[in-house]
Amino acid sequence: PVVILWGLVLSALVQLLLMWLYLRKPGRIQQLGLDSFGHMPPLRAVGLAFLLIVAAMIFNFVYATYVIPGVGMQEEMAKMLAAIPRTPTNIAAGLFAIAIAAPLVEELLFRGLLQNALARRMPIWGAIILSSLICAAVHLQAYAIPGLMSLSIAFGYLYHRTGSLRMNILLHMANNAFALMLTQSVT
Repeated sequence: PVVILWGLVLSALVQLLLMWLYLRKPGRIQQLGLDSFGHMPPLRAVGLAFLLIVAAMIFNFVYATYVIPGVGMQEEMAKMLAAIPRTPTNIAAGLFAIAIAAPLVEELLFRGLLQNALARRMPIWGAIILSSLICAAVHLQAYAIPGLMSLSIAFGYLYHRTGSLRMNILLHMANNAFALMLTQSVT
C-alpha cells in the first residue's frame, strides 16, 4: 500500500507537470476559465453549485441505499489507506495525491479539455455525459460508475454554466478531502 501511495504521488506530479506544460501556451488559462470564477455572478454560481452537489448527493444516497445496498462505496480505498502507516509524511502524501492533485488533474482533463473538445462535435449535454462517463470509468470501480457520474455531471454542468474551472476545482478538492476524512474515520 505504501508503494501505491507513492506511485499515486509520483503519477500526480507527472500529470501536473504535463498540465502545466500544456497551460503555458498563451490563452489556454483563459480558454479553460482558470483566470476567473466565470461569467455568472458569484452568489448565483455558489447557489447553482450547492443545488447541483445536493442533487448528486441525493442520487448517490438513493443509489447506494436501494440499488447497491451492502456494497461499501469507499471500502477498498479505506482498506488500502488503513494499511499505510500513518506517518506525517504518508498522511501529507495521501492528502496531496487525493485531495489536491487528483481534483486539479481531473477537472483540467475531463471538464477543461475533454468536455470542451466533445462540445465542439456534439450537443453540450452529450459532451457532459460522455466526459462524465469516461471520468467515472477511469476510477475503475464498475459499481460506482453511476454515483461518480452524477457528481461528474454536476461538475460538467457547473463548468458549462459558469465558464470557469475554479469553482469546480475547489468543490472537487472539498469532496475528495471529505471522502478521505470519512474513509479514515471508518478505519
